[in-house]
Amino acid sequence: MLSFLVLAGSAGGSALRGGSVQRGLGMAAQRAVADTAWKGYDASIRLGSVSIERLYGNGLFGALLGRSVHGLVRLQRLNNAVLGAFFTGLWRAADLPTATELSAVREQVRALAASVSAQGERIEALADRPARHSVKVARSIAAA
Repeated sequence: MLSFLVLAGSAGGSALRGGSVQRGLGMAAQRAVADTAWKGYDASIRLGSVSIERLYGNGLFGALLGRSVHGLVRLQRLNNAVLGAFFTGLWRAADLPTATELSAVREQVRALAASVSAQGERIEALADRPARHSVKVARSIAAA
């Protein structure tokens, strides 16, 4: 009977050790996958950096970019002017408040919040103070 327990115990121990080895191999496999993914990421970043450096080093690209920058800036200014006029008209047509009107409303709300807070503090101060009329009522009830 004792030999059976020893054999069973040793078999169970090796099964437990085998499970931990399998978990260890699983973690090692995950680590290998993560390392491979990071190496791929690093390679793609290096490739992108080299490509951009070569592109900017190309004289033709520099000349094209230099000519187009002025045109792009003019286009951006035109776009801003057109959109500004369009949205100003839309804003007025929809009767939406302006930024200055919204600022005024925010200030009024802040002032109102401060007033309500001060009023609440006054009410709490009055609630903490003993009431004078309650003593008179108690005396009149006791006298009756």
